Amino acid sequence: MGCGASAPAPPPGKEAPPETPAQPVKVEPPQSVEKENKAPQPSEPAKTAAPPPQEVRPAASNGESSAQRTANTVGSSGGEPSSTAVCKGLPERIRTEELIKLCQSSHFDRTQVERLYEMFKVISASGDDDGLIDKSEFQRALGLKRNLFVDRMFELFDTDGDKNINFSEFIAGLSCFTLRAKQAEKARFSFRMYDFNGDDKIDKQELGRMLAATIEDNKLNVTPEQAKKLIDDTFEEANTATPGFIVFEEYLTMVTKKPQMLEFMTIQSLMQMLV
Repeated sequence: MGCGASAPAPPPGKEAPPETPAQPVKVEPPQSVEKENKAPQPSEPAKTAAPPPQEVRPAASNGESSAQRTANTVGSSGGEPSSTAVCKGLPERIRTEELIKLCQSSHFDRTQVERLYEMFKVISASGDDDGLIDKSEFQRALGLKRNLFVDRMFELFDTDGDKNINFSEFIAGLSCFTLRAKQAEKARFSFRMYDFNGDDKIDKQELGRMLAATIEDNKLNVTPEQAKKLIDDTFEEANTATPGFIVFEEYLTMVTKKPQMLEFMTIQSLMQMLV
């Protein structure tokens, strides 16, 4: 979204069809930043990289009140500032206690949250200027055509299921793509990409659905027989306790052995852009 992922996330597997890079869309008025990550290879899942966020620096203030200085410590000192203090750069409705929650529940500090809000405003105004990111705005920010990958990413960001991404959801979703996010956190998000029905298991049909979308979107020369073998090999490698199902613990074991499977879950330039 100016930060996000760049191409359909391929299913886990051993052999990979060729990667296809995706081009980000530049959103004005902020400067666009070129993607630094690679597009996915539909093999060992997801060497997909999300386009980095576009850098928009909040307006500088000439001075800072004691309440604002207190708010500046959120995310670093964990202090308890006055509940009436309002943080500059954020809407008045996001007061200090809400800012504390955003920092404590994510891998961002106060300054980074402010800058992410500037980015959020640009994306949410790229269609309807309603303070929310809908699927078309999300798609444009990713720089991708509408596909299954975009749909799944949007659904995972939209945790309350209201077909829009609010600022809190935006922060929570992006937090998984930082270098500070632990492997298990990234693995959980990636696992949910394939778990379409939310039953905490990936079956062959779900894995096949994502693989088929990857093949179609990237115009890959993969036969149905080859696709089936890739799925079967993935389940064999997962060493599943229940035939035909991969549970999260088995998936986590796979990505621990093959950390490149989670490369698409890190936006290398995200934190540097928020300094």
